[in-house]
Amino acid sequence: MIELIRHNYNPKEILKNLIYFTVVLLRLPFSKPYLHTQKKMVKIKLRNKINALKYDINAAQKIYKKINNLHNLSIKLNVDTPEFYKWKSTAALFFGKYPQWKEGRIDYIKKQVSINKKFQKKIGKKILIIEPGSIISTIGQFFNLDAWIKSKILGFQDNEELILPLMPNFKKRIANPCLLDYFKKYINVIEDPDKAKLYYSFTDNSKCLFDEHIPCGDDIVPHTHASGTYIQSMWDSQNKEPLFKITDDHNERGKKILRQMGIKENDWFVTCHVREPFYKDRDDYRDSDISSFFLAFKEIVANGGWVIRMGDKSMSPIPKMNNVIDYATSEHKSDWMDIFLCASSAFMLGTSSGLTAVSYIFGRPIAMTNNLPTATTYLSKRDIFLPRLMQSLEDGRMLNLVELMTKPYNFGCYDGMYRNILKVKPLPNTDIEIQNLTAEMIKRVNDNIGYTEEEEKLQNNFKSLTAAREVMTGLPGFPIQCRIGKEFLKNNKRFLKEID
Repeated sequence: MIELIRHNYNPKEILKNLIYFTVVLLRLPFSKPYLHTQKKMVKIKLRNKINALKYDINAAQKIYKKINNLHNLSIKLNVDTPEFYKWKSTAALFFGKYPQWKEGRIDYIKKQVSINKKFQKKIGKKILIIEPGSIISTIGQFFNLDAWIKSKILGFQDNEELILPLMPNFKKRIANPCLLDYFKKYINVIEDPDKAKLYYSFTDNSKCLFDEHIPCGDDIVPHTHASGTYIQSMWDSQNKEPLFKITDDHNERGKKILRQMGIKENDWFVTCHVREPFYKDRDDYRDSDISSFFLAFKEIVANGGWVIRMGDKSMSPIPKMNNVIDYATSEHKSDWMDIFLCASSAFMLGTSSGLTAVSYIFGRPIAMTNNLPTATTYLSKRDIFLPRLMQSLEDGRMLNLVELMTKPYNFGCYDGMYRNILKVKPLPNTDIEIQNLTAEMIKRVNDNIGYTEEEEKLQNNFKSLTAAREVMTGLPGFPIQCRIGKEFLKNNKRFLKEID
């Protein structure tokens, strides 16, 4: 706790930390100081230890023990709240302790849902509050919100009104205002400052867990990507259309800009987003090199298509290539054009980044490369993907495909976890692998694909072996819905083995 105070130079924060430290030291029964301290220990101290280049396992374990002791103390003093269980489970995740993570996550969900129900009964209204910071921070969160709405429509939960209190300080930080506008059909966005402040005050007592848990049956599935995938499979089984389609206005304006780019009415194009470290944080396990996609670009162009490179002005420049447009750094970039392109392309050629979620919710196919963490493989039957192979840092062996798709290797969320906890090195997909996946997707969208008996056998084997080891967290036996790239699987079939 002293270190947390020492490294914070904001006078108000220093004073608050001192007060909280005193409360915890004297074991006074107030929840905020304990939760504040626990959260800081997980997000700052433990994460920094896990990510350290010189990893000190004893120091990390001491912090982990303190986090658990602090939670036990809060329970003893009867000041624990649902958030305590959330951060305790997060600490377990950092250590690759899957059972403890799952147990803490389920406890968190149960306690928050119980509080929600009591509050709704008290006020006589079935409302759920979307914490604005969770939805505006990254565009990928809209996948979870899309799944939550579909869960309601499919009858997996009560018909509770979704409310997003959007105070001015949150409104100016929205990742994509246009995409939020599309969701206003299903959620009540409160922009009046006073009303938004009032509804925001209800968050702790009536929180929508769209980014933690999406109801999909009687059992709690503690991971949104798994439950969201299951919801989509049910949605597809009923032949339901995507919740969203591009508006006539955006369609007309978007096509006009396409013509300005040189893309004619009957031309087809592919959007491509390759995650780089400059827009958000650096994550070596997710970031990719744009140059490894150039062969794929040539494959698209050779088949008569165009490539539109997505992103922002921080992206690495790309050389001029025929029928390849660097939209990310162009004058045409805007929030609504981002949505139009993702919703109108033949498919998205992507990496593990939030923008693929836009293509997903608008029903466009995705060819996902460099997919990590594999626990987040939310793709549907229309999609194909490539995981990253992993090599042991201890003995140099290549991990089995079933291993890297399942726990504990499927839950890495920091570079330090792969390096220091899991002790593996994720290997990026090669340019040939990405080109092969692209060629396969081109044939799929043109209904010109035929899989051999051997390819189908390998595919089914991959799905059944990974499903048996809970590839979709919290859903034993439920397989991933997308296909792994056929050439990648054939070339790496030596790594497809059952695990004892």
